[in-house]
Amino acid sequence: MIAAIARREQQARGKKTHRMAKEQQERLVSSIPGVGNALAKNLLRHFGSVERVLPRRRRS
Repeated sequence: MIAAIARREQQARGKKTHRMAKEQQERLVSSIPGVGNALAKNLLRHFGSVERVLPRRRRS
């Protein structure tokens, strides 16, 4: 019984962690001037990650 409870708790934590990471990514992208929550979600859906939405600048 304890093992079943522990497994369920670990699964719930994994889902919560994923949801929190997704929310943090949306918050980061929506902090760009002119980008709201809906656009941030669409950009992340299209590009797949914050790194691809905000590519690094190349140094000269």
